[in-house]
Amino acid sequence: MDISLSDYSYNRLATLAKGFETPEQVINRLIDAFESDQNKRPELFFNPVNEDEFKQALIDSKQVKVEMFKGDGSCEIGTWNARSISADSSLRANIWSGYLRGWKEKGIVRAVFTVQNDPEHIGSVIESAKWHDYEISRLESGSIVVEREGHPVTIVKPFLRKVAEDLKVDLNNANGNQMNTRQLGGAIIKKLKA
Repeated sequence: MDISLSDYSYNRLATLAKGFETPEQVINRLIDAFESDQNKRPELFFNPVNEDEFKQALIDSKQVKVEMFKGDGSCEIGTWNARSISADSSLRANIWSGYLRGWKEKGIVRAVFTVQNDPEHIGSVIESAKWHDYEISRLESGSIVVEREGHPVTIVKPFLRKVAEDLKVDLNNANGNQMNTRQLGGAIIKKLKA
């Protein structure tokens, strides 16, 4: 196998060299850094911020809004109905073996867990549109939520891709990159309201 680099790429690579590293050493270091980053668990954020306070609020509420941010820039929102959590439960063990199981395959890099004091409230809707028996809504936070007959659709992006294809909405943004969940949801709502 022979890999050649353009002058531009070679010069970019040279700026990343440390000391007297050869191009091969720089490439191997970058590959090692990339591979170790791929195995890094997602960052977890809690609301309330203090983990003990979060756990107690979770025990009382039994419901958490989960925002899963992915490496591709998309965000999926779901609801964790944590009916079996007790004071003796390990919060993080429940998260890793439950809601975030398969995080690496799903590309999750960060997750935000917010206890729902009012389990029916997930944020103020600023715009929405109907598509068949689905309601697609944008929240004040910019997040996109989808409900079918009043029940949340937990995996949003694949659903939005199908709707976009049916409505002939381009899956790419103005820069030619694939739209994230917020962009795609906004484009679909706009198309449905047109």
